[in-house]
Amino acid sequence: SNTERLYGLMAHEDVRHLYIRGLQQRASLLSLTEHENPRFRHLSNCATRIALCKKPLYNVQDARRLVDFVGEVGEEVLASLDGSRPFPTRPPPVGRYSSATACLLVALNQWLQDRDPAAKGKPYCPQMTLLSRARALLEDLPSCKFLQYEQVTDRKYCPMWQQLVTLQALGLIKKRASKKICEEAGDLSSDVVFELLLDGQTRAAEFVGGGEARPPGALRAHRSDAPVIVLVDR
Repeated sequence: SNTERLYGLMAHEDVRHLYIRGLQQRASLLSLTEHENPRFRHLSNCATRIALCKKPLYNVQDARRLVDFVGEVGEEVLASLDGSRPFPTRPPPVGRYSSATACLLVALNQWLQDRDPAAKGKPYCPQMTLLSRARALLEDLPSCKFLQYEQVTDRKYCPMWQQLVTLQALGLIKKRASKKICEEAGDLSSDVVFELLLDGQTRAAEFVGGGEARPPGALRAHRSDAPVIVLVDR
């Protein structure tokens, strides 16, 4: 509006969900050739790190400044998303999530809370259980879908499941092996289980308590290059 221009104010939208949805969708379109595999991994990594970012992102410059490892490849995709806006910027409904990162952390945390306190053994969640629970938390119209369990175990890549790699690297989740736990859960084909570490529990609680990476923040921000006008009432 003219008033906003006069006072050097510009309305801003937090575009984290646009970026998350776009990165996941772009990664899902890549083939897993030797040429495209690094790009696939990079875009999945970017989606994870943006999902974990606690501050609003209004543009690519914010992403470059506040999110680690966006890089030229990530910036190129984010800039195109800014221009085309193929997905909404709004957050998903409460209790649902746009990013696999939030789905995986919350699913593991819920499994941990649902587990019988008297249960013996380590609190390790079977891969099949995690995948099923995480898929159930994904928003109704996701940017791309979790692969079915059979495809994950066949080592076919999924941009959503790939986000587990970054979560492990960041010390939020730990991948372990237990054939016994998997068999008890009805999964006779795998020995992969996951442990939600303390930092992961903290992040999961933040997602549940405040929505997906959506802290309260100003919808409008002052342009650093805009003049400031001071009005004096006499």
